[in-house]
Amino acid sequence: MRVILWLVGLGALVWCGYWVLASRAAERGAIAALDDLRLHGQADYEALSVSGFPARFDFHLAAPAFASADGRYGWAGPEITVHSLSYRPNHIIAEFPAEQRLRLGLQTLTLDATEARASATLGLGTTLPLDHAEFVGKALAVSSDLGWAARLDELRLALRGAGAADRKEIGAELLGLALPSAAGSDASAPPARVERARLDAVLALSGGLELLGAAGGPRLLGAEIRALEIDWGQGRVRGSGQIEIDRAGRPQGRIALTVQNWRPVLKSLVGAGAIRPETAPTWERGLAQLAAAQGDGATVSLPLVFRQGWMSLGPIPIGPAPVF
Repeated sequence: MRVILWLVGLGALVWCGYWVLASRAAERGAIAALDDLRLHGQADYEALSVSGFPARFDFHLAAPAFASADGRYGWAGPEITVHSLSYRPNHIIAEFPAEQRLRLGLQTLTLDATEARASATLGLGTTLPLDHAEFVGKALAVSSDLGWAARLDELRLALRGAGAADRKEIGAELLGLALPSAAGSDASAPPARVERARLDAVLALSGGLELLGAAGGPRLLGAEIRALEIDWGQGRVRGSGQIEIDRAGRPQGRIALTVQNWRPVLKSLVGAGAIRPETAPTWERGLAQLAAAQGDGATVSLPLVFRQGWMSLGPIPIGPAPVF
């Protein structure tokens, strides 16, 4: 019995020593990585602490802020906590604060969520390559400094390898997207609730995703849209296609779309401000003629085209394309 107690005590002592040494090494490594990003203008924080003895390493970061190399994209919040099991440190879980700020190009989004959590599994290597990752957010409220806002019941994102380090499969699903009515829109054209939207795509990158990789990370080269599904009010949108991204970050290519029961979708787009009320009759006439020529009049198929920095839906111009 004494031998067993002695062995248990020795094992506990060894584990305590391992946790202390490993936590200090992890803390030094995290601080070095953050300070390197801070030197390049890509990160800032007030303090870092490590806890979680004996089964976890819990990294608590106060007032963190991260930005892309070009400064166009960024994230900031009052805090963030990252957990990893002490016996499986390559699997990490991040708990995000209730309020976050996300910069996307020329606008800044404020996100409020009752729950926002991400997990990732890292591969072996000094740069910690990303193997796969997931994100779940619930009861999200999004507001933009450009004046728009929206609410979302749930958002799910997943990323995993697609046979090569520079190719990643991405899946996204959102549930219960409530869009606000556009200012001055007709009350008869409310922006119906998007019950569900799903994206299944393969991304082509200029390199692998690495937690401690080169500053700036890989560049998006293109995307194969295998499935795009939107259930919006009484309408259904389905699509697939191929997009390439040029050196300036502009998309080139097309996504073939099929819209079932297109009239409610058009009214919802008008109500959400995506289509101006004064141009809605032109859209309706053009889509009605196209749907009648294609079949039953309730379903229309046409491509979403990206060319030279602009978007068009079939022959109808929409506006500037997003820059990646």
